[in-house]
Amino acid sequence: MGSGRTLAEARNEIASITPRRLFLAHTRVLLLDEALTRDGVSKVLDHLIRNREVRREIVWIFVAVDDPIVILDVPAPIAICSADRIDQIMRARLPGQYFPRVRLTEFLREMEAEGADPFAPLIALASNEAFQQVTRLPQDPSPEPLHNIKIEGTGVFRGDRLVGFLNRSQTQGLLFARGEALQGRFVFVEPEMDCLITVGQLRNRGSVIPRLGEDGRIAAEIRVEFEVFLEQIECNLDVGQPDVMQRLEELLANQIREQIYSALAVSRRTGSDFFGLGSAVHRADPARWKEVRERWRDEFLPTIDIDVIVEGRIRDTGTIVKPLEPPLR
Repeated sequence: MGSGRTLAEARNEIASITPRRLFLAHTRVLLLDEALTRDGVSKVLDHLIRNREVRREIVWIFVAVDDPIVILDVPAPIAICSADRIDQIMRARLPGQYFPRVRLTEFLREMEAEGADPFAPLIALASNEAFQQVTRLPQDPSPEPLHNIKIEGTGVFRGDRLVGFLNRSQTQGLLFARGEALQGRFVFVEPEMDCLITVGQLRNRGSVIPRLGEDGRIAAEIRVEFEVFLEQIECNLDVGQPDVMQRLEELLANQIREQIYSALAVSRRTGSDFFGLGSAVHRADPARWKEVRERWRDEFLPTIDIDVIVEGRIRDTGTIVKPLEPPLR
């Protein structure tokens, strides 16, 4: 480990304690401390993007809620090191993951784009329920670590500064709006029978459409399309009935719509345009964007009218239609 006033100075300190040269082309993950991100990340990233060894397109970027050193020191039972473990989690695209996947090159592109702000997944320590503090003999297997690492939620930026967070539900809304909810399980409630229903994602498309009035008024529409399949139903609900299936599709669409509106509330409050609304205006009418650019985040973004339209289908019920219903005994 090295420290210094700059990233380059920290690299020099590492060179004084190890005979190996730090080869940045092997970098896979970049953990940015929360305090650092609130102060601005441009100064740190400048050294990395100037270095010809760094392959921006393969580096995952994170906001570390806890100490990055402690996070990287957590043992990785199924990987060579914690960095490999994090890289494998990000590349796996497994259902049940509720975070965006952001490469360094994508983060930089959003940070430099007109009318858009970057975001990054959150990484933190989580308690390991399997940990036991017991006396261990040399021949015993390695004990469970005190902590695990957990990737969930989103840190949102205004320019290069962290200004807020999205929770798990709001992150789902952001991913749906951007057409990036390609993997994941989503649970919603069927109110008439008060039961939980779980669906898995098949397809997702999202778009931001600006509405520019001749009177200077600016509005926007977020349109989302999705296709899912049923994974679990916890009540006696016959999804073979068309009206039942239609009701479930409407319930799921309403939940996604609420998640997007909740994420939009964070965008309005923080002035972070992580939905890319300003970028959509810039593409549609560069002249109009030039007029509102300086006032966009403080004046237009908090008050702009945004309609969220969500449409989707449940395409597959699995290998059964009616849920299991054992006879009375």
